[in-house]
Amino acid sequence: MARGRAVAFCALALIATLVIAGLASDSVLHYLVQSAPVWLVVVLGWRGAQLTPWTAMPVFAVWLVLFLIVRLFLFILPPPFDKMFNPLETAMSIAGMLACIAGLVMAFRTRSNVPPLGGALVFVAVAVVQITTMCFGYSTIFVSDKAIFTRLFG
Repeated sequence: MARGRAVAFCALALIATLVIAGLASDSVLHYLVQSAPVWLVVVLGWRGAQLTPWTAMPVFAVWLVLFLIVRLFLFILPPPFDKMFNPLETAMSIAGMLACIAGLVMAFRTRSNVPPLGGALVFVAVAVVQITTMCFGYSTIFVSDKAIFTRLFG
């Protein structure tokens, strides 16, 4: 149960880094949509559910891969283009990577009585949902919070 809550705290830390990055880049709604599966990890982890590690691992792994791709992208870019992210967004991506690593470690250390086949099915389903919400979050609907409110409220 304690490890499940530790996983939940790592998920909350990940959500916090995403919301702060969203505030810095005028895209909070974009990150809230993408973080929807992370809330499942928070709820299951807080309750100490047996499915916690099986839902946490794909969520943290997908976000960690995305953060690593962004970091590598920034290291490869020539100087005029490396200013695409402000310092707060950069700091939040590093904090997000740390939250994902800690969450993965805690998820791997959490015992579960779920049969391996059932756990694998949950793992794949959650991974698909996380990747789908990320793709949906990148759609033109969620480009900017200001653009969304302008469309909605004129």
